[in-house]
Amino acid sequence: MDPNRQNQAQDRAADPAQDRARNRAQNGAQDCAPDLAEQPAPPAGCVHARVRGRVQGVGYRAWCVDQATALQLVGWVRNRADGSVEAWLQGPPDRVTHMLQALQHGPRGARVVEVAVDHPPPPWPDLVGFEFRPTR
Repeated sequence: MDPNRQNQAQDRAADPAQDRARNRAQNGAQDCAPDLAEQPAPPAGCVHARVRGRVQGVGYRAWCVDQATALQLVGWVRNRADGSVEAWLQGPPDRVTHMLQALQHGPRGARVVEVAVDHPPPPWPDLVGFEFRPTR
């Protein structure tokens, strides 16, 4: 292999974000979701949300875990005895905002009436991942 082509191959291998973008362009794929690995992480944000409506028995918590994990947020979600769902979301403010917008709609079958949000002051708990918590 000639040295110029070898250097180009090494450059491509050294930058996976460019490889993903190049592959999407070559395949004509359009990404609806941002490639989170390509974005710098802004300072962390934290919200405590309470979702009311038809949000239990429709897969809302599992959907919430999937969405939050895809956005690389940490926190938890749980059912409440009053029929609502409670969530703690921590991460970059733009991603937390995106998740709050998603909570307004929920999964298929959910009917969200209200999302009440608190912004607790730091210090926040040191969480890893996004998890289910027991009903409270």
